Amino acid sequence: MMKKVETMYEIKIYTDGACSVNVRCGGWAAIIITPNKRYDISGSKIGTTNNAMELMAVIQAIEECLNMKEIRATEGLYLKIHSDSAYVVNGVNHPNRLPKWRLNGFHTVQGDPIANKELWIKMVSFLQMWDLKLELIKVKGHSGNRFNTKADKLASGRRDEAKRKLERSKGYKYKSKKTFN
Repeated sequence: MMKKVETMYEIKIYTDGACSVNVRCGGWAAIIITPNKRYDISGSKIGTTNNAMELMAVIQAIEECLNMKEIRATEGLYLKIHSDSAYVVNGVNHPNRLPKWRLNGFHTVQGDPIANKELWIKMVSFLQMWDLKLELIKVKGHSGNRFNTKADKLASGRRDEAKRKLERSKGYKYKSKKTFN
């Protein structure tokens, strides 16, 4: 009897989220590196938090990978996701956190819904896919990692874009404080 060899298509992903606390404008970004190509994706949201944007970056990256033409024919997908968010990495990697949340209907011990409940439910659905292996790796933010820095710049740019859009809609003027070297 022949043993089936499992083949996994490995992709490296670097994610980041950014949020302006005072107006709650956020941005997320992911750098997806396949054996054949690099993809940069990003988005924004008004009325959000930094943790939601960090989690959204990971979710959007996974969804993008699941929809890529170049990997649809593979037998499995192995995503090595690098994030500077302890919230996301610990949420997924802690052996009891997600199972306990699922058991409690995504509520805290006190009975309150967990923060970002819908996003965590989506993450659990990915973790349950038989042909998808996720490895979340904590990287130190702003430490010179090329792809983490690129994801940070993309997420911050999308956050600023959302902030300008919100301010224009309310009649405010956006004043940029960026300096360029």
